[in-house]
Amino acid sequence: MYEQYYGLKESPFQLTPDPRYFYFSAGHQEAWSRLLLGLKLRRGFVVLSGEVGTGKTTILRSIMDTMDPDTHTALIFHTLLSAKGLLQCICREFGIDSEGSQSRTDYIMRLQEFLQGLSEQNSSAVLIIDEAHNLKEEILEEIRLLSNIETAENKVLQIFLSGQPELLDTLARPEIRQLNQRISMRYTLRTLSLKETGEYIRHRLKIAGLNMVGDLFTPEAVKAVYLAAEGVPRRINIICENALVMGYVRSQKVITKEVVDDVTHDDVYQEMGVAALKEAKVDKPVHQAPGGSATKEKGETLVAGGYGEDTPTPDAAGFDSNGKHTPGTSLHTDRDEYDELYQSEVTAPLEQAKPAHDFVRRDAAERINPFLEPATTENGTDPRFMSPERPGARKNTMAGMSLSPDQLFEEVLSRLQDYLLIRKPNTGAIVALVMIIVMSYVLAILIAITVLEKI
Repeated sequence: MYEQYYGLKESPFQLTPDPRYFYFSAGHQEAWSRLLLGLKLRRGFVVLSGEVGTGKTTILRSIMDTMDPDTHTALIFHTLLSAKGLLQCICREFGIDSEGSQSRTDYIMRLQEFLQGLSEQNSSAVLIIDEAHNLKEEILEEIRLLSNIETAENKVLQIFLSGQPELLDTLARPEIRQLNQRISMRYTLRTLSLKETGEYIRHRLKIAGLNMVGDLFTPEAVKAVYLAAEGVPRRINIICENALVMGYVRSQKVITKEVVDDVTHDDVYQEMGVAALKEAKVDKPVHQAPGGSATKEKGETLVAGGYGEDTPTPDAAGFDSNGKHTPGTSLHTDRDEYDELYQSEVTAPLEQAKPAHDFVRRDAAERINPFLEPATTENGTDPRFMSPERPGARKNTMAGMSLSPDQLFEEVLSRLQDYLLIRKPNTGAIVALVMIIVMSYVLAILIAITVLEKI
């Protein structure tokens, strides 16, 4: 969608492990060199570990491209297998005729015959198991037994294990120590640095055919990508891909930090969909009246096919050359009509309901927290109780302090009950409330006794 706009031959940030886009950072260069050395020296077991998306599979694919033509390779990437299923896959990848094999022993015998034949031809075989962190202990033990097939001079079968850091934890178990001791070379991939992230982005853009003066991603944008992706190549690919799409939608020839921030923090799929609508040339359907007949909207001429010749197409009327929305389009309601509809259908009913809404809100506030002092007018009365004609209105006996002690006690208990039923406080709040009430009564009695003694 954006390749032609930026002068690219293909999408540079695909998630497939294409060896053409392999970037030799310091860590990836060392990992690649160690694996290649282990392959040349026939070291037996080699382990490559790293976090998700750091490029392990890409390194393995690149190693396979450098192998000699007489080296037989088997790549296993589906590791949720039984021991028999694993042996079947290995034989199939090596091209071994295993027809008629029924048991694990049959597959092992066919594999042993194949490897012995390679040894006689001074050739070798490499078994690469990706996603090896999913392998169970019994499968790892089966793999260890396969490594016993060797000659007096060298290893006939070399085994590469690649997986996430959990693979190292599995190999460190006491039950797997025999396999762990046979690993002659291991390396853990690290993420990219800020400098390597910029070089990685430029490298992939160059491979994809970018030819421009300066960088497509500004230094600030590269830093934003690095911080958001935390140096993980796969996440860098995803962010850069979305940034290119967003830049195309906004008609920006250079990807800035703002574009990267938008695609990493906000929901931008609706804005990105504008470009998809432009390319898809989506026609607006004819609206049907309740009776089933076609109706005409503002600015449209109705014909049998749905649009007349003078009707603007969704592409021409809906978006300008920059992919931005223009008013009065056939894809969106006209702005004036929208404002008028909003005023009549939403704003007016709310204004009419405001007095009743304010009263309900004030009354609800008192019911929820009955111990708050009621709002009063200038003459000291509660405005809610000034209209006794209002259905269900109570007299403002609290504001006028005309309650007898019994009525006052009953009022307090009633409000306390409302508080307990509506607010549903926890035990600590209830205990504190009861203690405050009790202490208030005790204090009132002590004051009354003191006054009576003085009299």
